[in-house]
Amino acid sequence: MQVHAKIAGARSTVESYQRSIASAHQVLTNLQQRLAKEAKDVEKVSTGWYPGKLVKGKDKHEARVQKEVSEFDQAQREVDAQQNQLAQLQQGAAAAAQELQELEHKVR
Repeated sequence: MQVHAKIAGARSTVESYQRSIASAHQVLTNLQQRLAKEAKDVEKVSTGWYPGKLVKGKDKHEARVQKEVSEFDQAQREVDAQQNQLAQLQQGAAAAAQELQELEHKVR
């Protein structure tokens, strides 16, 4: 009887990991979209023309390039952190699934 309770708990843990992984994937997708936007913004201001570039002058342009690069770097750090969190969740889910499989094997 005690094994059945452990199996139920292990199943609950696996389901919880699956929900967390799905949520983390969604967050990662959103962050990757933001990173792509920031990369486009960096490219636009550092290599291309944009409204006000000639009017505002070189100092303003350099400040804007620095701002865009900083925002891109921040977005990259957030993507990296989310990827690490997702990897940890996947490892935890694999361990929980292995534990569940072992418990179910004991019952058979």
